[in-house]
Amino acid sequence: WSVLCQGFTYAVSYGGAAWVPGRPNIGYFFGGAALSIASSVWGNIVRRSPLPLAIPSFVLSISGSIGFRGMLNISEGNTSLGGEQFWQMFVVAGVTMAGLVAGNFVVRPTN
Repeated sequence: WSVLCQGFTYAVSYGGAAWVPGRPNIGYFFGGAALSIASSVWGNIVRRSPLPLAIPSFVLSISGSIGFRGMLNISEGNTSLGGEQFWQMFVVAGVTMAGLVAGNFVVRPTN
């Protein structure tokens, strides 16, 4: 179920970014909202907490490699590119979290 949820989240994130050209980070918002809605609906159907489905999908949604690449570039002396990549990691995480909060307003988990 987790893999299906992650695939759905990725598709919504990709489609959301394509739907609003010039704003690639909006796709992360739509992906976070889709993740929250899908995991809450699953949790309500099976009468369990949505967290076993949401946490692995959320971890895969946040691209930690951007932050590691940023730190590597900073350590190699390329501070402008490294700082930009490191900052992008926080932007992606923040926008995805905003999507998760918005998704929880749409479908509330019962547990």
